[in-house]
Amino acid sequence: MTEVLSEHGRLTRVLLKHARDAFVSDAAISSEWKGLNFSAPPDFARAASEYDAFLDILGRGGAEMVFLPRQDGATLDSIYVRDASIASVDGAIVVRMGKKQRAEEPAALEQELRRIGWPIAGSIVQPGQIEGGNGKGSTERNPAQFQPGN
Repeated sequence: MTEVLSEHGRLTRVLLKHARDAFVSDAAISSEWKGLNFSAPPDFARAASEYDAFLDILGRGGAEMVFLPRQDGATLDSIYVRDASIASVDGAIVVRMGKKQRAEEPAALEQELRRIGWPIAGSIVQPGQIEGGNGKGSTERNPAQFQPGN
């Protein structure tokens, strides 16, 4: 069966990053939250507990959960897995992030997607920038440039 990447319909397989692996520790939260424009520092223990409850709900729905590992150099924002790619019928489009602190996330995501066998449709290349979670689109001055994948 061919896997279809979609952001609508029944959730059968989902890529996640646990709060424990994104937030890492109270010390990491303390050093990053302001620079990433969080409105307040996340509570590490509460976030982990709430994420466990979220996973329980997903599990009851029957979705297969695939987890991204903790990544050296990743930030608190890495919990937002979908920001580093855009789902398309041909596979994931790996993006080029706007925040400097998140520049390494798309490559790490692409490596993991390839490892688990999810299709890659292509990537956004320089000078284009877009994020899957809050895409701003392209402008005449800074168009997104698409590089087809294989």
